[in-house]
Amino acid sequence: MKPAVTLEDAAYKSLANYNRNIWEQGGPWWSFDDAYIDRSSAPEGALPTTFRLIERRLLEEDGPTTIMFTGQTGCGKSMELRRLSEEPKIRERFELIRFSVLDKLNDAVDNDLNHVLLATASELADHVVDAGLHTVGRWDKADKADGELRRWLSVLARGDQPKPPARFDELAVRLKSVLADWSIRLRSEAELRREVSGLEARDLQALTSMLLTWVADVTERKTLLVVDDADKLYAETSVDAIFRRGLRTLTDLPTKMVLTFPLNLAYDSKFRPPANVHVERLFNVKVIRRDEPSRVLAGAVAFFRKLLASLVDPAAELIDAAVVDQAVRLSAGVPREFVRLLLKLACEEADLAGRARVTVPDFKTSVANYLRRELVPRTQLDPTPASLMRVRLTKKVSTANDLALLHANLIVDYVNETSWQDVNPVLIEHVNGLLDEQRALLAAEGLNGPAVDRTLREYLAPAPQHEPG
Repeated sequence: MKPAVTLEDAAYKSLANYNRNIWEQGGPWWSFDDAYIDRSSAPEGALPTTFRLIERRLLEEDGPTTIMFTGQTGCGKSMELRRLSEEPKIRERFELIRFSVLDKLNDAVDNDLNHVLLATASELADHVVDAGLHTVGRWDKADKADGELRRWLSVLARGDQPKPPARFDELAVRLKSVLADWSIRLRSEAELRREVSGLEARDLQALTSMLLTWVADVTERKTLLVVDDADKLYAETSVDAIFRRGLRTLTDLPTKMVLTFPLNLAYDSKFRPPANVHVERLFNVKVIRRDEPSRVLAGAVAFFRKLLASLVDPAAELIDAAVVDQAVRLSAGVPREFVRLLLKLACEEADLAGRARVTVPDFKTSVANYLRRELVPRTQLDPTPASLMRVRLTKKVSTANDLALLHANLIVDYVNETSWQDVNPVLIEHVNGLLDEQRALLAAEGLNGPAVDRTLREYLAPAPQHEPG
């Protein structure tokens, strides 16, 4: 497992696998231990390491503590959760069950609490059987579980199902298979999703609780459920059903839990999680100051150079230093933007041109192509242009559409000394052009000086009913 030494390997293997490799145990390229960079290592504006904060709460607090964890898409949440799961104290204290909701649910459709509970039950059944816990005979609640497993098999059975097996371990294997089938179909079958929505949430909660208790009793350890990618369930109907109305049901499960959640909920002043829930937020790396937006901070450059060195061998000299500096600025401090959407594309550009290294012209070309092919087409339809112009002027999000653009990384979050937002740096020139067009129209109507921007702000101001929350 070595960093890339050619542009081809950097573009199509090492950098391309940055996101996928996070939860893999190994691979032909870099390992997780190589690619994880402690966020607090950036000397300017350093914050405590997030996984340490979460670890302390999990280890020190009694009862079923829940950590709700959020941050901008690509900021490194999965990296922090993987780092947490590698901690010896965590592995010693807890039976760890980790899963991504995207393995079980489709984020392109509306989901509700029942869908999440069924997906969780499916993952727990997988864990029970894969770890061989169904063959351990010392579980003191096995008789009760036997009846529950048979009941759920009868509820979930479809068509000519074979007679449930007599043995308890075979019964557990059958439940795993049936739940897996349901979770797969749940991704694409609207009728099945409606059927699951019609089940009693307390029954699905009881099934999930039984499986958690099973795992804890057999392993003689507390359980820790780490649910990654739940922040991808960001549609307003999903957020309301799962994280507002359904959160109490989730937090009443008999387990410690770390649950990612959509960043747009963090901006909802009406959101009040239960008392046993802690909210942690992973901030983007601090790359600029608000009063000096053109100067990239040395701490950010050092952090991202260290990250790049774990993925691409510095001795191979594949990427000019000036390219790295520009990629840091345009990433807005989001590691995935830096790796996958900026440097990966630049390596592709240079490799296709037959060059052995990425130069500044290669990088500028790749950014221009990314802007033209990927970003600008996503800014064309209303109300996106108005949102982008307003955020560019005000440096804050103020509508539900603004938050949707924040989730999509068309708007980025700069939380340094204060919290402020701006459009994605790659889009700044484009949005500035939109603002100049509006100013020209106002000037043609006879406005000039400060009156132009004042009128423009009034024109772009959101209607009160569009405010989030």
